[in-house]
Amino acid sequence: MNTRFIALNEVADDFAFLSGQAIVNTSVTELTKIAADLAIKYPDDLDPHEFSSEIESFKFQATTLMSEDTDMNHLNVLEKIFDLSLEDVYPNITTALRIFLCMPVTTATCERSFSKLKLIKSYLRSSLGQERLTNISILSIEKDTTTRLNFDKIIDLFAEAKTRKVLF
Repeated sequence: MNTRFIALNEVADDFAFLSGQAIVNTSVTELTKIAADLAIKYPDDLDPHEFSSEIESFKFQATTLMSEDTDMNHLNVLEKIFDLSLEDVYPNITTALRIFLCMPVTTATCERSFSKLKLIKSYLRSSLGQERLTNISILSIEKDTTTRLNFDKIIDLFAEAKTRKVLF
């Protein structure tokens, strides 16, 4: 548990400079260095040179945009960017904020999946194929959605699609 907590804190620390207060209070040179380091960690999503220059430009704009509200969190900063239609001007900042905000806060979903898989793939079901096992586990994990399904309608749609009647 401690290992996971430390790992999640490290990720949060990597993105901490994108909060409103950090952008306003941190020097430009330090921001560009931190941005370059983050871009190296996410090379498929962020360009190090562009991201650093965007951060430098955003720092000066952010001081005027957030002068009254420097206590903005990451979501507020992203909303401000979208409210002012600046996502095309700062695509790497937008991407970095979206990466951070989409990261799960906990690993509960993954652990729930493994727990369900352990229940499904028992000794008696050890010969299940991968595709069937995947489908059964999705049905089990998404039980709330599954209980709302109308199976009669699904069966009727399947029967209509698979009819082999010959029309005369």
